[in-house]
Amino acid sequence: MLPTPARSLIGRGYVAIVVVLIATYPALPVLEQDLDYVLVSLVALPPVIWGLRRARGGNRGPWWLLTCAFSLYVVMNVTWFLSGHGPVDGATYLAVSHLIGVLGKILMLAAAVNVVARRGRNDVGGVIDTTIISMTVGMLLWTWMLLPHMRATGQGLDAMGPMCVSVFVLTGVLGALIRLLQTGGRRNPALWLLTTGIASVLTATVGAEMFSIRRPAPARRGPT
Repeated sequence: MLPTPARSLIGRGYVAIVVVLIATYPALPVLEQDLDYVLVSLVALPPVIWGLRRARGGNRGPWWLLTCAFSLYVVMNVTWFLSGHGPVDGATYLAVSHLIGVLGKILMLAAAVNVVARRGRNDVGGVIDTTIISMTVGMLLWTWMLLPHMRATGQGLDAMGPMCVSVFVLTGVLGALIRLLQTGGRRNPALWLLTTGIASVLTATVGAEMFSIRRPAPARRGPT
């Protein structure tokens, strides 16, 4: 194990890299912005791997699932990058990217369910009720906001299907985790971070669609 000063230095360096990647994003050209986006998803993976290495015994299950989920997010974003900047037509890459993103969110759901199953054994009814209510909110969000927007912008089922699954999965997970925070009895930093992370992913997913944070793949020119 590294000494404390070395770990502190690595931690500060990591934070500095993340801040630089995020802060420089708006000023970059299109290609560099997309590459920066991929790098941000990549630098999110090491802390999860570090958590997996530190976990012991039966606590490793959720960390394994999170590691796989974040790894899929990296693959998803690399595939998305290739859809706009690869050597061939990007439609296939974009469809594969959507599918990988859904798989990643399902694994994140599995990790959260694992945590809920461990910590919510004495409040199963409350967790189920909160999850149902939060997924109802997700249904309203999908029906009133996202679906009309995606229809208006001419998007097909290949984009609507993954978005629908993502919204329902994320709202259900978020509701269960919030219930755990309410009934946990003591402040749990890991649980707070996981809940904040899920809420951030949900916000980014909806915001990216509604405000076009994620640009569609640029049109390809045919041979002339």
